[in-house]
Amino acid sequence: MLPSLLQRAREDRSVGASFLYVSSGILATSVALVLSPLWTRVMSKAEYGIIAVVQPIAVFILTIAGLGLANGVARLVHDEPRGSRAQLDIAKSIVVFQFAVLTAVLSVSLVLIPAFATPLRDLLGFQVMPYLPLAMLAAFLTSAAGTLTRTSQTFERPWPVFWSRVGEAASGGGLIVVLVVFWGMQGSGMLVARAVGAACMLLLLGVGIRSIASGAVRPGVIRGALRFSLPLLPYQLSALVLDGADRVILNEFHGEASVAPYALAYAIGGGAMLLVGSSLLHAEAPTFYQAVREQDHALAGRRVIRRIELLALVAIGLNLLGGPAIKLVYDVRYTSSAALLPLIVSGLFFWCVFSFKNFTLMAQKRTAMSSGITVTTAVINLGLNLAMIPEWGAAGAAIATLFAYALQAVVGTIAERLLAPVPQYLGRLVLSATGVVASAAFAYNFLIS
Repeated sequence: MLPSLLQRAREDRSVGASFLYVSSGILATSVALVLSPLWTRVMSKAEYGIIAVVQPIAVFILTIAGLGLANGVARLVHDEPRGSRAQLDIAKSIVVFQFAVLTAVLSVSLVLIPAFATPLRDLLGFQVMPYLPLAMLAAFLTSAAGTLTRTSQTFERPWPVFWSRVGEAASGGGLIVVLVVFWGMQGSGMLVARAVGAACMLLLLGVGIRSIASGAVRPGVIRGALRFSLPLLPYQLSALVLDGADRVILNEFHGEASVAPYALAYAIGGGAMLLVGSSLLHAEAPTFYQAVREQDHALAGRRVIRRIELLALVAIGLNLLGGPAIKLVYDVRYTSSAALLPLIVSGLFFWCVFSFKNFTLMAQKRTAMSSGITVTTAVINLGLNLAMIPEWGAAGAAIATLFAYALQAVVGTIAERLLAPVPQYLGRLVLSATGVVASAAFAYNFLIS
């Protein structure tokens, strides 16, 4: 079996790339999972809750600053001949411009946050210093590394991504042990470790794809990229609302300690699901866009449904094994995360389904439609969180997330059907979704409760 897989990897570049993305991600996730029972024993729920609140705030600000330009690299490069000078010009122009904007926003933020520390404390209910400045720094480095990661994936160079993730896991994980477990720095130590890990990732990526430095910065490229990326910015911001608003609302109604079990379940189950999903998405994007450009819609549809079925198997495994593992391994203060994990994993499976359907919208350059779907879903999710969290707490947040992502997947599937003749294999899609939801119900009723 292994020789056949290796032969297929040689023949299909996306298979080899997926293997490297997934294997490096598994390594990074494994380090995080191995360390999490250690630091959760020494970190208070309140400290972990504070981290879980300030991080999405910082990411939201830096995402606005990023102007969605990473998507410009991933999409616009494919309009030019492979290996051409024009591809390098597009990549360098976008990367340089985005880094300049991110640096300016970070600098202003680091000045303003201390000046407004008291109003922010009154608003959030906890002291933001030093947590929010450290979260801003970590988000800046992560955003910059993310753009270089998308660039490396766009040029189908998986090895820089592989080694950067290894470096991030080693440096960040080592500092978590030193700063949090041994030195007791708690939340601030965790944020410092994440910033250093992201800096290591950024450095290794920069070395790995240094060839794009030979490109030229062209203002016309930046204007074209902004015309494509700015309509996508509401999509990205709405996705962050879907991902982070629940924690802010939880903190508002139940305090930062209530956020910790939800954040841990999201980090374990959601992190694993996002790891596999994003790896498959990034590896598949070049092949999908090429197939659509060549009008080979049958190939595009077959590849997408196979990836969705693989993600369904991953989600089912996480639903059945994740909750019992949390109850077995983690400190008793965090065992309530076990009941939340199947809901979160199932919700993120539907997010992956929509992301694959979104390929078609990106191929047709229907960024406004993509943003409209996600903004509407985010508004519904926000309303559900406000209605359910005051009464049901973290469980209400998890249910709202599952419903919102499922709705997003349904609407995305309908939009894809209207835009392009890509086969959807609805029977196989519905079967996969049913298996994921059924496994979540079974896990909650028979394995966790």
